[in-house]
Amino acid sequence: MKLLTQAIKNQLPKLYATKAIPLKEKEIVCKFFNPCGAGTWYVVEGQQEEDDFILWGLVDLA
Repeated sequence: MKLLTQAIKNQLPKLYATKAIPLKEKEIVCKFFNPCGAGTWYVVEGQQEEDDFILWGLVDLA
């Protein structure tokens, strides 16, 4: 299963691109969650780094 599709990658601002925007005003591009337990990840920025993808956002583990 591919969670990070090309469409999502195209919408993500590069890392630090939204640095000047206050946290409450940042746009969440996608949301990942653990269907078997706690954990939700709200992704705001991301970019390709070698053979990996680095994401930045908010994590709620409650």
